[in-house]
Amino acid sequence: MIPPSYLPNLQNSMLTLILCILGAYLLGSIPFSLIIGYLFAGVDIRKHGSGNAGATNVYRVAGLPAALIAGILDVAKGAVPVIVAMHLIPGIEWQHLAVGLAAVVGHIFPLFIGFKGGKGVNTLLGVFVVLLPLEIGISLIIFLIVFALSRIISISSLSAGTVLSIVVLIERFILGKNISTVVVSSCLLVTALLFFTHRANIRRLLRGEEKQITH
Repeated sequence: MIPPSYLPNLQNSMLTLILCILGAYLLGSIPFSLIIGYLFAGVDIRKHGSGNAGATNVYRVAGLPAALIAGILDVAKGAVPVIVAMHLIPGIEWQHLAVGLAAVVGHIFPLFIGFKGGKGVNTLLGVFVVLLPLEIGISLIIFLIVFALSRIISISSLSAGTVLSIVVLIERFILGKNISTVVVSSCLLVTALLFFTHRANIRRLLRGEEKQITH
């Protein structure tokens, strides 16, 4: 039984978590790529290029500077809520992850544009840059290597996401690093989510139809 004196603190903690999750989802729902596309190219990027509301399609439609801004803002959508949660709810790892994943869900299923958003890669990057900076650094190196060889964003993202899970599993079960089951499970979930959001890209890759970025 929870002592009565603990109940107010528990209730306050849960309220803070709920507000952080809600705020993260709403921040994640802001379609920065769509906004940047309008500002730089004057068009709805969902009607051009690949039709995706993400930074890669901003690059195709509006150019590199616009894509960099959109990408940085999408990374911030994942990083900022986690940093805030770590400050407001210190030491409770699963809650920080829950807040970060809420931002990712907001990016993929945004409230403000009919629940059809981007693939969530940059927002996921923002979450794990805060939580697993070393492991994300390794994943980014893999992303850059695969992209340099293939010039295809989707397979580079899938490779990086897969490596993140592999690295965390090796650290936990082979090297004995103190990584919680919650973090390991979240990395596996993230990798599965990446494959889910890239399912159309995977079909195009299998058919040899996925577009390269050549300039």
